[in-house]
Amino acid sequence: MRLISGLSRTEFAEKVGIKPGHLSRLVTGNHNPSILYLEKIAQKVGAHVEISFVMDDGETCREKASKLTGTEWVPIIRKS
Repeated sequence: MRLISGLSRTEFAEKVGIKPGHLSRLVTGNHNPSILYLEKIAQKVGAHVEISFVMDDGETCREKASKLTGTEWVPIIRKS
């Protein structure tokens, strides 16, 4: 998200309301944030979090379920 926004690490951290050092720990994987925390960051930059379960064959569970049921599965996006 930071690269797409065109902001420096410091500018991006400021925009989402965290310290640059904390952003660095998130980016390097030295901190494991909750999904709620990631949603809050995403909302501040006009994005949302989406999680997909992917099978070993590369197909998502949503794709497999759609094939089995013959219906399209639509993601639920919650906005707070």
